Amino acid sequence: MTGSEKPTGSRGEESGKIGAVMTNGRKMNVTVLLGGDSPERAVSLSSGRGIIEALRRRNHRVFSLDPAVPVEEQREPDITSIGREPPGRISKLPGAKIFEWLSSRQILDADVVFIALHGGAGE
Repeated sequence: MTGSEKPTGSRGEESGKIGAVMTNGRKMNVTVLLGGDSPERAVSLSSGRGIIEALRRRNHRVFSLDPAVPVEEQREPDITSIGREPPGRISKLPGAKIFEWLSSRQILDADVVFIALHGGAGE
């Protein structure tokens, strides 16, 4: 390939176009990791919510997953409540629950996981 050529997807699309190369037109199951227990939790929730909305506009099936919240209490972040609590207000999960989310349906059923965690272990 010369420097002037652009890589293309299987249908001839230019690489870099969202959905063209990675999915070949197929709708994907995407899990967005957001929130977390770092001081940047609110930023992560906000950016994660934006990612969820953008992916849904492209008709992908999207789930959210907050590794700082027990699996049984997972829910999609409410955009109006983001930033209401001061950073650091979320409690640390007890030992056995810390990595429980790794075997959750949101992870096991995902074609891809988009990491939108900020600060701490998320980075």
